[in-house]
Amino acid sequence: MSTNPDTELPEFGDYDVSFDVPNTGTRWHVRFNDDGSVDTVMSQNTTQILDLNQKLAGETGITKDKSMFRVASVPLVLLEDWKNLGIDHRDQEGAKKIMSMLGSNEFSKLRTSKERM
Repeated sequence: MSTNPDTELPEFGDYDVSFDVPNTGTRWHVRFNDDGSVDTVMSQNTTQILDLNQKLAGETGITKDKSMFRVASVPLVLLEDWKNLGIDHRDQEGAKKIMSMLGSNEFSKLRTSKERM
């Protein structure tokens, strides 16, 4: 696997097409199989997200009107990995599991505030 120096994202040689999602540091790689099926894989440069998370980690994350609060920023590629493991952020059980995971030390680099989960 090689890396494209312009985007710092991996190039996957055995995929038919790759396309970038603007302003996300994300690239999708697509392979069309002989049986008509399609394989996809996502790659993402998460450096900027994790750096910003670290800068924000000591803040409260609460909006001035206290209607919302920010606790984490999860890279798209990680949400996709979790989805492939059966943890989908779009359903209630998956969201509960992710909130629990974000409260653990293992995922502390995703946290963007000092608020409790």
